[in-house]
Amino acid sequence: MRLPGAERAVLGDPRALWLFAIIVVRRVAGAAFPVALLIAVADARGLVIAASVQAVRVAVATFSTPLRARLIDRFGRSHVVLPQTIVAAVTLVIFVAIVGDDRAPLALIYVACALAAVTPAAVDAVIRSAWAEIGRTERQVKLLHSVDSLLEEAGFLLGPVLASTLLLAMSPQQGLWAVTAAAVVGSLLVFASSHFRTALRRPPAARPRVAQGMPRTWRTRLRTVVGPIAQPSLRQIVLPLVMMGASLGWLGLLVPQVATAAAGGLDRTGYLMAAISLGGVVGGFGYALVRWRASLSTRHAVLLLAFAAPLTTAVMTWPSAWALGAVLAVSGLAVTPLYINSYLMIDDGLPEEVRHEANTWVPVGNNVGYTIGITAAGLLTAVAPGAQTLAVAQSALAVGTVLIGCWLLRTARSVTPRTEEIAASHAT
Repeated sequence: MRLPGAERAVLGDPRALWLFAIIVVRRVAGAAFPVALLIAVADARGLVIAASVQAVRVAVATFSTPLRARLIDRFGRSHVVLPQTIVAAVTLVIFVAIVGDDRAPLALIYVACALAAVTPAAVDAVIRSAWAEIGRTERQVKLLHSVDSLLEEAGFLLGPVLASTLLLAMSPQQGLWAVTAAAVVGSLLVFASSHFRTALRRPPAARPRVAQGMPRTWRTRLRTVVGPIAQPSLRQIVLPLVMMGASLGWLGLLVPQVATAAAGGLDRTGYLMAAISLGGVVGGFGYALVRWRASLSTRHAVLLLAFAAPLTTAVMTWPSAWALGAVLAVSGLAVTPLYINSYLMIDDGLPEEVRHEANTWVPVGNNVGYTIGITAAGLLTAVAPGAQTLAVAQSALAVGTVLIGCWLLRTARSVTPRTEEIAASHAT
């Protein structure tokens, strides 16, 4: 399918090309770092300690992301992003240095890990907000978000390959330092983009003022504390991502057991899980090229259904690694489009003064769901071990997700905001 001239033009925009190049460096280094960290810590202190360090890092990073983005919404990009980036680079280097010290107490490693995870600026949220400034039509913005999400998937594929290659060529500690250097370079390289620097100088969006004398109830105080996720519109955007993450977390334990039982060994796990990313890449291209007539909220519900429906067959396909791999690839077709559609819905429906924080809830929602899913699967495995039990539960989870998708679809069809009608008319 050939892209229209306007879409080809926005992809050739030097501002977009330079940001895409920076994104590749950032995402590949970011995906390589957890692998290099896990291997380096496991080599020095054992796999259990390595897993616990990784868990601290992921948990702190996930739950602090919206708050870090809120700093940008509240104080402006120019006052937050550069100082945070410098502090994050310093704390990351200190953390890696402590990890490499065999005499460092474990408590110090955990503290340094938490500091390194809580300090990075929400640069990805700024970049995603920039797509709405570079693209002049809804289709151009959709295409830019699509390429962004495709590069993210490519990072997930290439990052572990980079880490493995470096670890084969040098010691685990040397490999970790090499990946850390790439991560620091990627975090600073974004400031080489003139459009990014211009975007940083934009003042924060005007925040609505509370009328004089208006009583502040516990509801308004709660909304102030939790941020934009208190808005029903954002919760409906994030809910499908939480459900998708829960299934991906559950698959994180089901797939290794299927690989061991039906594919010849645990080392085949990566090939089966890669089927999801492969489907995500194909689905992302398709979403970027297809002209949707439906509203954004309707697309969101349909994409959740497209993700969950194939997974209902897990109870039948788990004995065959090939069959389960095919199911994962088909389900994966909806993964990247769900991310893209989420960012489009935020651009379309959330006020500008909370948009940075709102953007962070897309990956955070998936991560929260993933944590719930893999934890629940681990508890079930402890009580009733075996791939068949996990497969039955995976199908049940998928059926529940389908029901939520049907509810969202019904809601989307009964209430269609005017902004979505306009966006849908532009896409026809």
